[in-house]
Amino acid sequence: MGIKIVAEKEVLGSGEQGWRIKFISALPEDKLPLLYTARNPSCWLSGCDLMGNRVGSRIHCILSKGSFYCDQEFTDKLKCIRDCGDRLHENNKTLAAKRVTWTGTETYII
Repeated sequence: MGIKIVAEKEVLGSGEQGWRIKFISALPEDKLPLLYTARNPSCWLSGCDLMGNRVGSRIHCILSKGSFYCDQEFTDKLKCIRDCGDRLHENNKTLAAKRVTWTGTETYII
């Protein structure tokens, strides 16, 4: 499952152009591998917010449903989210490779 964000273009009364977040869909933290969530960058859905680890180990809100973000801020946030998605993809490939090679049953008699 990927991250889905629905954003609507909006012009505020001040003339500022940006994006209003209408919908966010992503996996919650407890459905993601610890290998992914324990390190940066990573993101997950918590309620209506897309939360993440980006700077140090501090958790912060990346996007919030209903919030307005200026165009540049939204572009920067999308890059961060793409980085998180790329990292999750690499983690999933690593876990899949380990699962293929680490199989079987052994009996030890001591």
